[in-house]
Amino acid sequence: MPTGPITRRAYENRFGPELNYLFQGKDDENLVNKCLVMTKHTGLLTGFFTLIDVVGVNEHKGITHALQTVIRYSRPLIGGGLAYMSLTNVAASLRNKNDSTNHMWGGIGWGLVAGAHTRNLQTGVNTAIVMGLFGMAYKEYVLKGLDLIPDLPRAKMNGFSLTHKMDFTLFPERPSYWVRTQEEADEIVRTGSRKMYGRTY
Repeated sequence: MPTGPITRRAYENRFGPELNYLFQGKDDENLVNKCLVMTKHTGLLTGFFTLIDVVGVNEHKGITHALQTVIRYSRPLIGGGLAYMSLTNVAASLRNKNDSTNHMWGGIGWGLVAGAHTRNLQTGVNTAIVMGLFGMAYKEYVLKGLDLIPDLPRAKMNGFSLTHKMDFTLFPERPSYWVRTQEEADEIVRTGSRKMYGRTY
């Protein structure tokens, strides 16, 4: 068995467990840790959308524009995620219950932040509905012991159903020139070449 440092792919097998952590346990506990996890994911989304905007969409270049773009995306994403976790925690504390309704209030908080950022009531309402329904559904699944984003380590390790039909070699197998009979050896010694095998040295 080979030994050495344990390595893994960047961000491999991490999204599901960390997202589950936001919905596991009581909603009025571990607020700081849950906010950090939420900020990690929304921060990645902020960087992704900022990269697309700066590199591929907007013609304005420069550090100033890049920073303005980061701020523009971080307000509804990072700010909305923090509002979601905060209002979920407050709702659970006030109601003294651990159910999906707390996450409905969290979705409303995210919608308030998104609506205030865009100054558009429809955007805020739509965001509140989508995030509230998602949070309620995910919390119900966690309470029932289910998992919307399960980890599949065996599938990652063993490939998929058509792996055995794929050729992962870098080069095709080279033809061999082994001498099999005495007659072939005598011919090579006599001619001094391997012309009989389709190759001449």
